[in-house]
Amino acid sequence: NNGQFAGMGSFFDDSDYKGIYLGVQNNGIIENNVLDSVGAAGIQFNGSDIVVEKNYVNYFCNVTHDNGGIYTYANGTDAAPGSIFTNRIIRNNVISNGISAPDGTNSRSPFCAGIYLDGRSMNVTVVGNTVFNISKNGIHCNNPSNVTIRDNTFFNNLQDISFMRWGWGSITNLNIKKNISFPYTTTQRNIYYTNGALNTPVTTTLQNNLRSLGTIDSNYYNTYTDASIQTEIYSTEGGAVVPTSPFSLDGWKALTGHDQKSGKPRPKIAPYTINSVVGTNVVTNPQFTSNITGVTLFGASTTAAWDNSNKISGGSIRMDFASPASNRFSFIYGAAGAVNSAKQYVLRFKTLGTTANGMVRAYIRKSASPYNNLVPTQSKAFGVARIQHEFLINAPTTDAAASFVIELEQMSGTTYIDDIEFYEVAATINTIASQVRFEFNSSSVAKTITLDAKYADVDSTIYNGSITLQPFSSRVLIKLGPINVVPVCYAGLDKTVFLPIDTVMLSGSATGINISTFAWRKLTGPAQFLINTPNSSSTKVSNLVIGTYTFELLVTDAAGLTSRDTLSVNVSTILPVKLTKFSAYRQGNKVNLKWVTESEANSSHFVVERSTNGRDFISIGIVASNNSAGENVYTFVDNNPVNGINYYRLAMVDNDNSKEYSRLVSVNMSIRRAFRVETAVVTTTALRVAVNSERRQTLNIVIVDVAGRVVMNRQVQLQPGNNTLSTNITAIPKLVYYIKMFTEEDTVIRTVLSE
Repeated sequence: NNGQFAGMGSFFDDSDYKGIYLGVQNNGIIENNVLDSVGAAGIQFNGSDIVVEKNYVNYFCNVTHDNGGIYTYANGTDAAPGSIFTNRIIRNNVISNGISAPDGTNSRSPFCAGIYLDGRSMNVTVVGNTVFNISKNGIHCNNPSNVTIRDNTFFNNLQDISFMRWGWGSITNLNIKKNISFPYTTTQRNIYYTNGALNTPVTTTLQNNLRSLGTIDSNYYNTYTDASIQTEIYSTEGGAVVPTSPFSLDGWKALTGHDQKSGKPRPKIAPYTINSVVGTNVVTNPQFTSNITGVTLFGASTTAAWDNSNKISGGSIRMDFASPASNRFSFIYGAAGAVNSAKQYVLRFKTLGTTANGMVRAYIRKSASPYNNLVPTQSKAFGVARIQHEFLINAPTTDAAASFVIELEQMSGTTYIDDIEFYEVAATINTIASQVRFEFNSSSVAKTITLDAKYADVDSTIYNGSITLQPFSSRVLIKLGPINVVPVCYAGLDKTVFLPIDTVMLSGSATGINISTFAWRKLTGPAQFLINTPNSSSTKVSNLVIGTYTFELLVTDAAGLTSRDTLSVNVSTILPVKLTKFSAYRQGNKVNLKWVTESEANSSHFVVERSTNGRDFISIGIVASNNSAGENVYTFVDNNPVNGINYYRLAMVDNDNSKEYSRLVSVNMSIRRAFRVETAVVTTTALRVAVNSERRQTLNIVIVDVAGRVVMNRQVQLQPGNNTLSTNITAIPKLVYYIKMFTEEDTVIRTVLSE
């Protein structure tokens, strides 16, 4: 809140209305500042060897204008250079909301810049900055010399990159590369170049002047209108304006030689979607097969004639301009019929030009006096290739007899028009706000932002639901669609195979949307193997030999997202121990394991291993082997199982330390009930119940019929483990009964039909 009262300071005093003013001859650093609501410049500096970096300037130039978020000035002219400043860097700043304050000036137009290099600006590197929401210029340079503008992002500014030559100076070695220029509305511009004295000190052409500026290339330009590069040219200082045509990006490239490697954002922004076409084409002679009846020409020094040289598709209209002038339009028009404000229409036609910078405008108007427009005018560019133009006419003013109008800028050169269509349509308007998202980070730490959809930035880098911005950086994001759910792949549990069996079945799975492919491959292990169906979720693997294999399953969904998982297959010889039984069961808070072997030979011991996922095991105990030929029974108690499913296996270790693994058994320890009812049966004369109990405890049993009458009420003593209870009851009819069984800690209710 600095300099917020008008009249309390002077525009010409460097220290008035400024957030920070640094006036040194050399060696200065302005960094890590936050300046919010400043009457004029947020930061102003002069001198050499100056670094301005990692600052956040927000809301400025709201009391006086002709200033900037970051501002510097160098006096002098080419003839009398004045002070020479060198090595000035404006780096990694975030600048937003330049307001302008035209009250009391001789112009009502806004004039402020996010970054303003004023006077005879020289030897400045502007790199890595973010500038947005500026009422006039993202960056403005007066007579820049040795100025580099690189890797900056400009968003939602009236003019992103503006530079001006006054007659007393020149522009030399201007380097503008790798910037993002992203106008947010159709009235905003990518580049605006002003030359206050084109023919001073010598007469020249606009083309030669533009080509001499320096290097402009490798930038991204979003263009909501194809006329987003504009010039303002004066013949001499204070002289007349030289009429110039606006440029499309292709036209700018052709005339100036600049931006040959530049382009538009790769993700496309669709201003509307046509859902259906209603009715037929109302244009009476759309293809001009043998003449150009149905349309009328209007324009000075312009002729329209039928052309049958197949420039587009058969016949076409050829328009020529005898004395063309910049920003002068000639047009053809034809009947479009009745239009209604509740409806939508589309106007389509094809062009082929003879210059790279053709401009066409289209709209509909009243067919009779006063011939006023029924919708706003829309513009598009064209060049020397055949191109189809499409203009959505949305909610026009209702009129009983409208005309479509196609205007050509006369500097477009000889132009051919063909295949004109005018239909009623049903369309959906796609607002810019619904498709474009701008995020910035003005802090000194990385910032992760949750996104509502899948987005891409201008170079098609995809952000699926989130983005992390580094300090003092930004991204312009274009919506692609819903967030892709990343698939999750599961290859299955590890396997053990004992020769002579040399095959194993791998059964994988995946969760996700639209899984498109599965792919099995071997990562490690012996060279001999065969994956029978590698592109199926399940496959047999054969021809295995002794060793440990690692196989990987890769899944890919329709969006190209992938997930991987692996399993191991251990192939061994005949077990030193013949394991006939292996089981595990829960008893209270413990797990009892039991296994039975036969024909032990050279067996040393058993290692009991436990896992929570069936893959990663830890040792929880060792049991010595009896090493006898008969039946051997072993037990082990896991006193500390984990909550959830516990997987167990045995590592059967031989005297030579070789080992083989048993199959897996599991016990679920998630639900710890005092007792568990296995079966409950009621007949007309008896009750039979099988109950597994955690410990010795009293069980209450109550049987009630559907009317609420108690049929039986008993208490029994449960022993740890399995209990079978059978008791006679008074004869009852075959009906539905409720059995309530409860202890001090737990209750189970069963509904049964008596037998």
